[in-house]
Amino acid sequence: MLQAMAQHQLKKHGTQGLSPSFSQKVLGQARLLRSQQHESIASQLGNWLGISENKAEQQFDKHLSELFAASHQPVPETIHSIPLIQSLDMGNYQDTRQQFMELLPEQQLAILQSLARAPDPLGLDQSRDYLTQWQTDIKKLSCNSGYSDHYSDQSVPDWSAFAIRQRAWQLFSYLYDCKVSAPQEALARVQLSSAINQRQMTDDDDEGLELNRVVTAFLPEVSSASEGASIELGSVDSLQPPVQRHRFNRDNIDRMLDAYSAIKKQVKDEFPRVFGHTIHDPQLQQELTGQVAIVCLEALKGRLSDNTEHWQSLVKNVLEEEFAEFNGLSSG
Repeated sequence: MLQAMAQHQLKKHGTQGLSPSFSQKVLGQARLLRSQQHESIASQLGNWLGISENKAEQQFDKHLSELFAASHQPVPETIHSIPLIQSLDMGNYQDTRQQFMELLPEQQLAILQSLARAPDPLGLDQSRDYLTQWQTDIKKLSCNSGYSDHYSDQSVPDWSAFAIRQRAWQLFSYLYDCKVSAPQEALARVQLSSAINQRQMTDDDDEGLELNRVVTAFLPEVSSASEGASIELGSVDSLQPPVQRHRFNRDNIDRMLDAYSAIKKQVKDEFPRVFGHTIHDPQLQQELTGQVAIVCLEALKGRLSDNTEHWQSLVKNVLEEEFAEFNGLSSG
């Protein structure tokens, strides 16, 4: 509730004409509530788009737009021409891993360096130190006589060689997800935003982003290559998967958007009964309506039950809770 009111006041007055103390107070309220939310829209988008928390608040929308635009940039053909990349694109994780592990270290290094040099449109790649350390360890291992003969021979029980091979595979899968999988995920979310906008079901961009977040959260998760590599013996714990991927199935998305439309209509119908004439500003009413509808969609896990009375009752309860909170804030 406070977040909607804070956003509304900033939109209504704009950044011009606000005293520093007032603007900081309003932004402070919004930030406080946002920090208390479970995986708020800003923090979640920041995570999967590689935006660090210390970036200025007012720069968030700018960075988000730039990164979304960058996600449309195609992966260089030189990267997609690598057979191992093509194999991962087709979902052949185990076969790709086997082929990569059988390569000589100089072959692995050439592939890793090609991926490391590829564009990083979302700014996710944190592999430089790991790659440098891997090269150092390879040089140390090369001092051992005959290392090239058994490095790629997985039948030889040499733990040092195996661990280095596994770390190379972990680096490869990590870079693949940074440079290929993550932009695909971001592009799918952009396309979801486009589908939401085409339906004209949200009243502002904030509501659209929040709806995008909720719908994505209820889509089936897809294991990434780096996720599989990170749990294998010999991998390092500190190099974690850069993105959580989802299966963007149009039927699932349409079902959730249909549910949201029905919920929001119910919220609009019930709003005058619950709030009466306590809110006179149409814009603030719109923002509260959107927030209540989002909360209801989350509570219903993205789907409407066959029992219409059940989900409509939930909508009424959430509205009444919001009204009670609003009254408490007003009287306080």
